Amino acid sequence: MNPTTAAGPRPAILIPARPVVPSRARVLHYLGYRRGRTRATPAAMETVERASELARRLAVPRAAVFTCAVAGAGPDGVALATGDVLRSRRLAEGLAGSRAVTVAVLTLGPAIDEALDALFARNEHALAVAVDAAGSAAVEAWLGEVRARVAREAAGAGLRLTDPFGPGYADWDPAALAGLLELAGGDRIGVGTTSGGALVPRKSAAVVLGWAGDRPAAPLSGCGACDRVDCAYRLPPRGA
Repeated sequence: MNPTTAAGPRPAILIPARPVVPSRARVLHYLGYRRGRTRATPAAMETVERASELARRLAVPRAAVFTCAVAGAGPDGVALATGDVLRSRRLAEGLAGSRAVTVAVLTLGPAIDEALDALFARNEHALAVAVDAAGSAAVEAWLGEVRARVAREAAGAGLRLTDPFGPGYADWDPAALAGLLELAGGDRIGVGTTSGGALVPRKSAAVVLGWAGDRPAAPLSGCGACDRVDCAYRLPPRGA
């Protein structure tokens, strides 16, 4: 099925080719350390290593994805060939010229959540916070692998992928998460939402990737695309 012309979704379940390893630099960033400004003590680094190994061992990465054609786009959203509409001005800008989209829902599974709950219950707060950071970094790493796989498929059609973008980014209402899970079949990999709209398991993500012929005028993701300039996790501009 050619996603640039197909009217319906193309579902798939992805598993990693190798264990997902969280980036040490990203774990430290989530913990509040900043290169050139703060330095982790040897004891803190030992905790980071323990946490990263625990997250790697407990993670069971899975992704549910589908790809379908874009039916049309306006200033406030993107219509899919399935009849669904993704309502976000920023998303519409970033997907301008895209012929198709891939919706990806990914998770590391529930074991990291269970370990976090157990660690906090035992008052092992330092290790728990480090495991939480390592899990977040591992989700980023898994998203990078999923995007790379979809990018190779898009390249075969002579197209390139836009940046990942999901509900909660910029102006996209977080309530749209449930719709993305339904589109991609997130229940097939055990991903759902709480009554408040948060993803469960907690180490999960849901994003949209556009199949575009031209590079978007502005990035869709990353700190440079976010309006939250006071965010504690904001990365400095490249080269800064």
